[in-house]
Amino acid sequence: MVMSSRSLSNRQLTEIEGQAHSEAIRRFAEQVKAFSTTCEVVQRLEQDIAKIALAALTVANKPLQGSAIVTEDGLLWHKSLDVCEGVYFCHRSTPHGMEYAVIEHLPAGSNVVWMKGRNAVEVLKAVAHERRRAMEAWTKETAAEVEEFLAEQYPGRDLSRVTETFMRRFTQGEGSANARPRAQAQG
Repeated sequence: MVMSSRSLSNRQLTEIEGQAHSEAIRRFAEQVKAFSTTCEVVQRLEQDIAKIALAALTVANKPLQGSAIVTEDGLLWHKSLDVCEGVYFCHRSTPHGMEYAVIEHLPAGSNVVWMKGRNAVEVLKAVAHERRRAMEAWTKETAAEVEEFLAEQYPGRDLSRVTETFMRRFTQGEGSANARPRAQAQG
């Protein structure tokens, strides 16, 4: 009887595959956590674009308060609101009207503009779209890193199911990132 690849991947992992999966989870724990956080931020951004833009417009129309953020290009921006930790939706007045930007504060202390423009909604949509594209590239890079890691740890073994299981959990957030899939003893 020939099993389809779908039914093969739905089987429980063998003991060695479960061990390899656990090792991959430990090795890539920070990436799993960061990817999950990024997914949540992008989903929240996509769901709340109109609300965020409206809040930013409201703040932009009030008298300026607090200190300005200086970006790497030397421009001064004012925080409208926090998008997530270290990422802000900002505004600044120009001779041509209000300009909006999503700016990241890097650990080294500099501030980098992700995207800017005159339309708050369009800036937020562009950032969400760009973050989605970056996440797709991140997923491909991580899959390659996991495959390489497993090949180094278990030379000569086909651990493609481990990579598939890991990546499914990585991209879909199935359960806890530290959850170990049930292993079945080889017999």
